[in-house]
Amino acid sequence: MTQNNLQELKEIWAQWDDEFNQLFYCNYGDLPYLLDIKVDKHLFRALVQFFYVI
Repeated sequence: MTQNNLQELKEIWAQWDDEFNQLFYCNYGDLPYLLDIKVDKHLFRALVQFFYVI
């Protein structure tokens, strides 16, 4: 498993112009909004473990 640096991803997103951002939205939907969501790590681990078992 690899983990990307969240701050680095936010900086990359901020460097892109509006036209490129819109193109990204068209192809990948609301994925960039995940950069701003606070994740409960314990809940996320529980979800991953649950789906890993299934």
